[in-house]
Amino acid sequence: MEKGVMKTAKQKKTLTFAELPKDYAGLCRTLLPRPIRTLEECDEAYELASLMAGHSLTADQEDYLEALSTFIAQFEETNQPKTDNLPGHEVLRFLCQENELSGADLGRLLNVDRTMASRILRGERNLTLSHIRTLCRQFNLSAECFVTE
Repeated sequence: MEKGVMKTAKQKKTLTFAELPKDYAGLCRTLLPRPIRTLEECDEAYELASLMAGHSLTADQEDYLEALSTFIAQFEETNQPKTDNLPGHEVLRFLCQENELSGADLGRLLNVDRTMASRILRGERNLTLSHIRTLCRQFNLSAECFVTE
């Protein structure tokens, strides 16, 4: 999906920032800000928040974005695993599951064959510095997530 455009699940319509309501009630009709319970709800809220980010907002839009961001952060805090003390391959395995990446997909991403990707996922082979850089860019994470003592 191109940057600055959102397709809402309820409306089945693609929205741009210019089409977003300027008032809080109108924004609530687009997507009601409420506690997020599923990954799909989080994705939809994140898309709308991303669509609004970086623009000059009305006071109502700022309040709405703040509420939406709070619910997204609460969901992520309670549903994302803590990576502290997890081996890098377990973090990677989780990321692959969440992003529906197969061993072959991971191999293409890391520029290795599928067998090597499977070994990395099982912890039989270590990630190289090049792999870690690629994963950090792909998943917008710190290298610390993949480096364990």
